[in-house]
Amino acid sequence: MSEGLGLAQTLGDNGWLFVHPLLAGLDPEVGWETLRLFGEALLPALRQAPD
Repeated sequence: MSEGLGLAQTLGDNGWLFVHPLLAGLDPEVGWETLRLFGEALLPALRQAPD
């Protein structure tokens, strides 16, 4: 998660972060787990991160 948080913080206020949980035929179970972690761990951390 720290890699994703670090990357997102470098994008600035007008940056875009795309999530593709089913990219290139990835196993749907892995995709859903990735999306769950994004929503439950990364997004809250970004909201709490200092500007």
